[in-house]
Amino acid sequence: METIDATEGATVTLRTDLTTKHSGDVILWTFGPADTLIAQLVNRNTVTLSSERFGDRLQLDTQTGSLTICNIGITDSGVYEVLIISVEISNKHFTLTVYAPVSIPAIKNISDISECQTPDKNLSHTNISEAA
Repeated sequence: METIDATEGATVTLRTDLTTKHSGDVILWTFGPADTLIAQLVNRNTVTLSSERFGDRLQLDTQTGSLTICNIGITDSGVYEVLIISVEISNKHFTLTVYAPVSIPAIKNISDISECQTPDKNLSHTNISEAA
């Protein structure tokens, strides 16, 4: 299973690793625990993108069967599967995790930051090890 981390608003491509698709090959993309069909490619040219969830944000490469999701959001996180029916049948799973963008903190005056202080100056660092 391939794991992909991305930030909201990005574009992500889930690659099949096929270099070229042959006539008669069928590629099916599903999403989520219910394995909802979101895209299929049949006979090189017949592309069906059928998902209200993704709207027009899906693109399917007709040569390789790779799926691109544009403008991803948090709700696009989940498990994607591609089933490739050719001379042999193969599949590949992807786990996509989408994160909200992290804002960069604004430090106005670096001179306001002094040494790290603790309520009790007599505290010492203690090594914590895992319980056996």
